[in-house]
Amino acid sequence: MNFNDNLSRRTMLTAAPALGAAAFATSAADVQADENKISNEFVRVGCLNVRTYSHLAASWARLINPDRNGVRFTGMRITHCWDIEPGAAEAFAKDFGCQAVKNFDDMLGKVDAVISGGYYNHPWNHILHEPYLEAGLPNLINRPFANSLIKARKMVETAKKSGATILVPSAFEHTNAIVNAKAWASQHKVTSYNATNGAEDYPTHGIHGVYMVFRSIVEAGNPVASVAYQAKSWYAGPAIMTFEHRDKKGRPFFGTLHQTDG
Repeated sequence: MNFNDNLSRRTMLTAAPALGAAAFATSAADVQADENKISNEFVRVGCLNVRTYSHLAASWARLINPDRNGVRFTGMRITHCWDIEPGAAEAFAKDFGCQAVKNFDDMLGKVDAVISGGYYNHPWNHILHEPYLEAGLPNLINRPFANSLIKARKMVETAKKSGATILVPSAFEHTNAIVNAKAWASQHKVTSYNATNGAEDYPTHGIHGVYMVFRSIVEAGNPVASVAYQAKSWYAGPAIMTFEHRDKKGRPFFGTLHQTDG
């Protein structure tokens, strides 16, 4: 597999992130390629937060790196990894044939893109991803993106300055239920709504319900004016979120999102 002379791996990912996995189809024979050619043959991926409540070990890494039969599904290859727990990083490295590094920024200059797979790293994502964003690399960050708007803005501003791409994985906008809900809300005068969402805590899954409200109600032309959150804790359900909206004519209406426990 050869890259176009005018299109580098980083340029390709930055220009069209959605094509990152599909555009570099290759054969199983590439699995046997000389390790020294990896940097030319594949998009080298560095992984952060690989074990504790992470999508990497559970899902993504099994698709990015070849399976036991040598079948490759993408043109990417995980080459390095880091975790706050060294033992977890070593175990991940053994399972997926990559190299564990001691410090979270030790992958700089060795990878073409970075993936953070953990859920509970949102308080520190602005620190963990800063060196990679400053280097202009594509960064896929598992939700939740950050736990404050200040941190989120800092990451976005850093990415803009260096030309880095930030990706946050979600397929909710493509589900039939959301598409239908948005279409209905776009054609009707909404007077109120009630929704439920399974969420053992807000950061990991409570955000799902908020996202669905925004995709189906807000993007149909009903911006949010205020939000109230009633719960014992951000980290435990049940909870109720009440959204105050303004429709296209400025008329107020309310909706509730029940964050159920589990």
